[in-house]
Amino acid sequence: MTCKSIEEQTKELLTGSLAEAVKTGQIVYRTVDISDKEGEKIAIGNYTLKAYYGDEKKEGFNAAYYEGSTNIQILENQNTTADITCYIANVQLTVICSEVVQKYFTTFEMQARSNTGTTIDIAKDDQRPVYLKPGSLQLEAKVKKQNGIGQTLRLLDIDETEARQHYIIQV
Repeated sequence: MTCKSIEEQTKELLTGSLAEAVKTGQIVYRTVDISDKEGEKIAIGNYTLKAYYGDEKKEGFNAAYYEGSTNIQILENQNTTADITCYIANVQLTVICSEVVQKYFTTFEMQARSNTGTTIDIAKDDQRPVYLKPGSLQLEAKVKKQNGIGQTLRLLDIDETEARQHYIIQV
């Protein structure tokens, strides 16, 4: 059973974190009437209620995915309330290139790759977080020196990243 408890008009966060969006009123929560497809009430029993925001399959910039769940018990002729805390379920990667790197190389093009095979291009002056699925993570840079000599460098290789972790790489 899945329940989206975020109003339809707030599908996208424009800037900032989910917590900030809640504080400023960009996201509004509502009461949800849990019924089956025919409109009949759900049977008495124990259930897991899940809330989420974003697309868990998407990776890249502005692709944060939050989820949370809680167990509830439906009793006869009683309202059931539940509080769900949603946490970020992605890995965040931020790359910070020093001024020296930015000036020394005429080309410094980075690519982050997760275990899904998705490749995300990161510009040397872009410090936005990239959101990836947990698992393996590689970061490579195609560089070219001022004398025209170029090569590909492996900057990072992690076998197992964890959700809710923010990896900040400084080069």
